[in-house]
Amino acid sequence: MLHPTLRGNHVEISRMDAVQRLLDIEAIKQLKARYMRGVDTKDWKALASTFAPDARSVYSGGKYSFEGRDAIMEFLTGALGAAAVASMHHAHTPEIEIIGETTARGTWYREDFVISEAAETEHMPAGSILHGTAIYSDEYRKIDGEWKISLTGYERIFEYRQPRPPGAPQGSGGGPRYGTAPPGLDPPWREATRKTTG
Repeated sequence: MLHPTLRGNHVEISRMDAVQRLLDIEAIKQLKARYMRGVDTKDWKALASTFAPDARSVYSGGKYSFEGRDAIMEFLTGALGAAAVASMHHAHTPEIEIIGETTARGTWYREDFVISEAAETEHMPAGSILHGTAIYSDEYRKIDGEWKISLTGYERIFEYRQPRPPGAPQGSGGGPRYGTAPPGLDPPWREATRKTTG
């Protein structure tokens, strides 16, 4: 049986461990959110910042597998970087497991919706719409105090493709009609709101 003083210290350490675990889980959620935002707003700098330098990807059950941050980024910018490609990627219901002080893994439910008016590629036919769901399996590593994605990949639940219907809304260039969501976290109207409410 622990001495009362030691027992008190043990409880305090356990509480500290629990708090740190929750802080790490929240940081990983923020990391994944930045990843998704970077993809859909084409903020490639923000997206690259989510990966460890030696990160690996096994997208679509390994169909698109890459070694290293630069190779992953080359794939993502090539698949989604065209102005005539609009996308929506969501990650839901995170199950985060902290393995150690600098390692963790996570499982997420993914939904994606992609509209393309770009020329046909190996990823998407020209003038097509893709809608799908999948399960993400990630691994994370803390580097210099920050969580990074060290491995990411997903297995499809379903993937549905169809031609883009004639007469669908288009932008001035003939591609999907985009909103004006900025890539950063501080859109112009936020400063206007601060001045109004400050």
